[in-house]
Amino acid sequence: MAIRTEQQAVITCDSCGNNWVEADYTQDKAKKAARKEGWSIGKYTTCPECIEATK
Repeated sequence: MAIRTEQQAVITCDSCGNNWVEADYTQDKAKKAARKEGWSIGKYTTCPECIEATK
């Protein structure tokens, strides 16, 4: 019997609740990848759509 463990990172936008989900990522690796896709991660996490809406 094989035992499979999976990691999953979920980053949620504080403005709209949009989720960015990535399997097999550590939290630090997920933050770096989400930032490359346009997410703002800090005290408040914001997705690219919400960032564009506030411009």
